[in-house]
Amino acid sequence: MERAVERLTAMESAWVTTPGGLPINVSEGPDIDIVGQAIGRGGDTILLFDSSGNPVAEYVLTSAGLTAALAAATAGDIITLPACTIAGDHTIPATVHVVGLARFGVILTGQVTGGTGASLENCCITRTANDANVLYGVVAPATGTFYLSHVNVLVTQAGAGNAAAIYSNAGGDVEAWNCSLRAPAGGAGWHYGVYLDAGGNITYIEGGVCIGFTGATNWSP
Repeated sequence: MERAVERLTAMESAWVTTPGGLPINVSEGPDIDIVGQAIGRGGDTILLFDSSGNPVAEYVLTSAGLTAALAAATAGDIITLPACTIAGDHTIPATVHVVGLARFGVILTGQVTGGTGASLENCCITRTANDANVLYGVVAPATGTFYLSHVNVLVTQAGAGNAAAIYSNAGGDVEAWNCSLRAPAGGAGWHYGVYLDAGGNITYIEGGVCIGFTGATNWSP
C-alpha cells in the first residue's frame, strides 16, 4: 500500500513512496518546506547563492543568521533576504552582494558598513534613536566603492547625537543609484543626507533624493 507524504513535527523530512512502492525518506532543502503532502518554497530564510556553483545554503531569518551568512560569503556570492525586519549592525564583505526581495518589504534597522565592490539592493535601512550617539545608516568602506541600488535610508536622531544616511571618513566611497537618503529634523546634532568627515571621499548619487534637515550634504558636489 502506498504511503503518502507525512508531516513530521520538525517538518524537516518525510516518507514518500517510489513508483514501485518502496518507501524512502526525503529531507527539506534550502528554502523548501514539506507540509503534509505539499512541497514548496518556505520563503522564511536567508539564502546564500555561491558564485562557484555550490548548492544554495540557508540561514535563519535573524540578525545572527545574517551575520553567519555574511561570514560564510566569498567574492561574488549573493545573499537574498525575504520579507523581514532585521536588527543589528552588519558589514558586507568585499564583492559580496545582499539583495532584498522588495524595496519596502525588507527592513534593516542597524548600521550597514560596505566593503570594496560590495552592494546592497532593494531594501530599507530605517534607524531611530534619542541619545547623544552618532547615528548612521550606511558607512563607506576604507578603500574602494560600495554600491547602493534602490535602497531607502531613513536615519532619525531625536537626541543630541549627529545623524547621516551615508557617512564616509576614509578613502572609500559610496555610489547610490536611485536611492532615498534622508536625515530629517531631530535633536541638537546635525542631520545630513551624506556627511564626509576628515579624509572622507565623495559619494556619487545618481537619481533618487538626498535630503537632510541641516543640509543634503556637508560638501559641494
